Amino acid sequence: MDAGNAFGFKPAETLKYAQSLYDKGYLSYPRTQDERITESDARELENNIQFLSGHDTFGALFPLPVSTLMNNKRYIGEVTDHHALLITDKIPKDKDLSEDEKSIYHLVVKRILAAHYPDVAMSHKEIITKVMDRFTFRSKGKELLSKGWHHIIPPTNENDIMLPTLLKGSEGVVTDTLTTKSKTKPPNRYTSSSLIGFMKNAAQAIEDEDRKSISNLPLGTEATRAGLITLLESRKYIEWKKNKVYPTLLGITVVDSIKRGSVIKSPILTAKWDVKLNEIGASLYNHKDFIAHSKKLSSVLFEEVKTYSSTWNQNGVERIKSESIGACLLCGSNVVLRKGKHGEFYGCSNYKDSGCTFNLPFKVLNKKLSKKQLMELLKNEKTDIIKGFKWKDKTFNAPLVWNREDQKVQFGK
Repeated sequence: MDAGNAFGFKPAETLKYAQSLYDKGYLSYPRTQDERITESDARELENNIQFLSGHDTFGALFPLPVSTLMNNKRYIGEVTDHHALLITDKIPKDKDLSEDEKSIYHLVVKRILAAHYPDVAMSHKEIITKVMDRFTFRSKGKELLSKGWHHIIPPTNENDIMLPTLLKGSEGVVTDTLTTKSKTKPPNRYTSSSLIGFMKNAAQAIEDEDRKSISNLPLGTEATRAGLITLLESRKYIEWKKNKVYPTLLGITVVDSIKRGSVIKSPILTAKWDVKLNEIGASLYNHKDFIAHSKKLSSVLFEEVKTYSSTWNQNGVERIKSESIGACLLCGSNVVLRKGKHGEFYGCSNYKDSGCTFNLPFKVLNKKLSKKQLMELLKNEKTDIIKGFKWKDKTFNAPLVWNREDQKVQFGK
């Protein structure tokens, strides 16, 4: 979640870079749900942290207020399969990491070092201001008393209102007034971080009457949530715009096609299945009962689908299949979304009749191209400068251009 807020990484990207650091021996196993470590882990961590004292970036943060987490019950406790994400005794230099790997590694290190600092101390305050004995204004906010672990990780909540230290009876001068108008806003769209947060506990999606009896319903695990989101994206049910997730026309069509109130439409079903599977793993629930229940539910759902399939609206699906993003640069026909052996791609719609082989890639050197950039390429035979192409350990920016002679897309100057 932190990587999504700090760098705009999607969950799958965060897991990818953490896995790479694990493969290189710099981090412990990343696919873990535990947030605590054992006493043995704490002793090992205490030794490994000392290697950071000579690091170019982290050396200035030493010595730490607390040298060990051994007696801290907040971090020390029982662990299930894998302990919380930790650094190893193999400390990389920044130059040995890609920019994305470095971002994740620094994030992990800072979280670990911050755990060796005291808590941040805040006081909640209310300031009552009187103007000319006629108007009274209340200002609610916080006052920072002790910086604590904010020495390592600065505060990120921009909505926090920090109030100054004032004495009772302090006087001031009104220098200006401002009237503002505002409207009720809809709930914020999910970001990569908040979507993962929601999946950790789907109980918040339950109606008030049922929420009393259900307080914790996880969707997936730490190891599978990123993959579930990636699957929805690969099937074109969702898309990302500036680190916010939006349902596509196809996704909306699929959801609208399901009977209102159907259990398959609710996150509660998946969450309950996850709980039951965990109980089976712990020998608390009979797997035969789970299979029997699943078969019975499947029969009900299939009957439901047959009953309501005649009411489905296929317009959204058909629009997506036929939507053109521009003219083919070889024959002038429409370029549309097509499906091949290796997944979906944009290609010429006239390939069956004329044999046109024109197609556009979704990714170039691990950089995903937006639909807008592809449309720009088709219209102008070039794009504006695109940032974030990666070759080996280097990142560079360049436009894409259509080479008429070689009939291919290449980098421009």
